[in-house]
This record gives sequence, C-alpha cells and structure tokens, in this order.
Amino acid sequence: MMQNELSPNPIRTDRSNYFAWNTMKHRFPANIREVISSNPELTHIERDQLEHLAEQAESGALIPPPPLPSWDYELWMDAYRRHPGERWDAAQWFYSETYGYRLVLDACRYWEHHRDPYKYIKLSEYEADTVFSVIRAYMDTDTSDPEQSLLYALHAALLGNKSDLSFSSRSRGLENIGTLDHDMMVINDGPACAEKLAKAGGPVHIILDNTGGE
Repeated sequence: MMQNELSPNPIRTDRSNYFAWNTMKHRFPANIREVISSNPELTHIERDQLEHLAEQAESGALIPPPPLPSWDYELWMDAYRRHPGERWDAAQWFYSETYGYRLVLDACRYWEHHRDPYKYIKLSEYEADTVFSVIRAYMDTDTSDPEQSLLYALHAALLGNKSDLSFSSRSRGLENIGTLDHDMMVINDGPACAEKLAKAGGPVHIILDNTGGE
C-alpha cells in the first residue's frame, strides 16, 4: 500500500522519537521481565525465551522472523517482509511493538495452554482496589447535567489510558487517583465530544480494551 504524500512519516524506534525509542529500549524489556517475575507457572525454558527477547530488544538486535509452527505465521511473515533488516532500535514503532508482544505470547507458549501472561499484573490492580477507586472518584461528582456526566466519563477514560499496564504503578498515575493533570493535556476536545455524544441520534458503540485501571 502506497503512503499518501500528505501523510506524516511513520514513527520509528530510533532516537528521532524519544517515546518510541524508550518504549522498545526500556519499557518493553521491563514489561517482559515483569511477566517473568509474576508468573509462577512459567517453565525455565519459557523464562529463558522471554529473557532472551528482553535482551534482544535492549541491545537493538535484528528483529527475528516469526517462529514456526504458528497459526498466524503467514500473517506475520507478510508484515516481517515489509520491514527487512530492521532492528528493535531502528524500526517502525507500531510494527515492532505489536510484533514484539506477539513474540511474548510465543515465548510463553500461549497457543498451547492459553494462560494470559499478564494475568497476575492485572489481578494485582484489582486486589489493590485501583479500578474501583477511579470509579468512586467520579461517582462522587455532580452528574445531574447529562453533558457534564459524559465529560466526567471521558475524563475517567483518559485517566484509564494514563494507567497503561506498560508503565510502572508510579507513572501510571495511580498514586493520585481521580486527578487528570488538565494542564498536561495537549488538546482537550472533551466538551465538544460530550456535546456530540449527548445529541447522538443513533447508537453509540463503546469498545473496551485491556483491563484493570485501563
């Protein structure tokens, strides 16, 4: 597929974009090691595979081809061929991050036993009451105005996004539950979104992604 001439260049994991570079250099390996430390069911082979993947991402090694056997081999091989010779620290960000988490599933042998490698990380949030603290913070506000109620819901979703499992609990925003750091918003379309939703003339579909504080 040809890229539109007006489209921006894809974000890459080199130092041209600090967030993408930091994601693959530090966050991704840290997430893998959190999977290792939180999963007692992992075998020593699975742990070694995961650690190897973390070390490869940290060192900026060549991104490996998709392993066999796998049910989605052709899908990922097609993507892999469109990024020849790319390294973890010099690749298209969306491709490398998505593919990296696919390799995590393979290293955990997810397709054999279907155990969620992030299960214990998610459960720790529920047990810490994080999710319900966020909900209570917004339930305590005055929501008699429909548009204002929708705005609170949008803000709660934004806080959920801030608590991405890819970050540590400190940087997820979980220490100051109920705050949104309004001064840190680059763009705030909340009022316009709430007004549009309140006047929606048809069904509104809400797609839920991930779990826990997210």
